[in-house]
Amino acid sequence: MKSLFFALVMVVCFFNVSYGQVLTLNSPETLAVPTAAKLDLRNVTIDIGNKVMIVTYRFLTSADAVIPTSDSFTINRTWTCRDKPTQLAADCTGVGVPYGGCTGVGTGTGLDPGSTCFTDTFAFVIRTQDVGVQIGKGLRALIWNKMKGDVLSAGNNATLP
Repeated sequence: MKSLFFALVMVVCFFNVSYGQVLTLNSPETLAVPTAAKLDLRNVTIDIGNKVMIVTYRFLTSADAVIPTSDSFTINRTWTCRDKPTQLAADCTGVGVPYGGCTGVGTGTGLDPGSTCFTDTFAFVIRTQDVGVQIGKGLRALIWNKMKGDVLSAGNNATLP
């Protein structure tokens, strides 16, 4: 039993070192005590068919200690980027039909404005200034530029390694 536990710990430790990518924040991010100084990108899952991307990340202290979420002991956080169609009032055929925000025929409130997050991130054209840039670095920058406004406080940023 001890050897199984030890093997599991070794796999987890190896996974953290091998696949994590730590970004240094330009200014501290106040989440809780302690304050986050770094953001550790753990995993990016891309589902092209459903136009969904999920990024798993962690906030770290300046000493690289993981900061759990304030409401639980969860250390991994996720950010989701997906394409969603716009919910139009013109599509409403009755109260709650076809969207929960429909208030009657042709009217609605709180309808989802939709999103083109996935398409905005992946339907890019290679520009002249991008020639010679490694695809991994360019894609990572596109993902980070889309993600940072949702996971950091206004005006904060991080330096990609």
